[in-house]
Amino acid sequence: MRQWIVTGILVVGFGMAVQARPFPAGRVVGRLVRDPALAEEVGLDQNEVTKLRKLYFQSRRAVARLEAKLRLAQIELEEARVGEAPDVEKLDAIVDRIGALRAELQKQRLHFDLEVGKLLGADRWVQVKRKLRRRVRERLRAARHHGIARGPRGRARCAPLAGKEAGAIPWGDGPLPGAGADRDG
Repeated sequence: MRQWIVTGILVVGFGMAVQARPFPAGRVVGRLVRDPALAEEVGLDQNEVTKLRKLYFQSRRAVARLEAKLRLAQIELEEARVGEAPDVEKLDAIVDRIGALRAELQKQRLHFDLEVGKLLGADRWVQVKRKLRRRVRERLRAARHHGIARGPRGRARCAPLAGKEAGAIPWGDGPLPGAGADRDG
């Protein structure tokens, strides 16, 4: 009985955690920076796109540095644990450092989100997120409609389509590699 209660709590907690995940600001701004049509659709001028690009890459560099420090600290913790007589104080210090790095990483991401919100304004920031969510839903719907699905390990696979558009995907520049007439066998 106890196992069922624990399993239920874990399943509900996991489900809530998955639902509560926000649309990451870095992904949104990355798309705005790379997709001039989306930036124009949202109403951003070139000056705003330039400021976003600078802020985006500055934040990416800071996050990359923090993630590298975090990974090195995790390796250091693993190495300290494997020793014959692990020093508890040393392990505690490393764990504290890992916690501080994770907090710093979270702060960096939060500050980036706030800066983007200041730059775009609350209304436009919400509008951008909505447009991207809508685009993602439309692409997934189109992919399902055209027989493109996710296979094992998240890799895309494509069922062969009939006609001259065999293997074409609605958002791509042409047929998928290995699809259509150029397929062997």
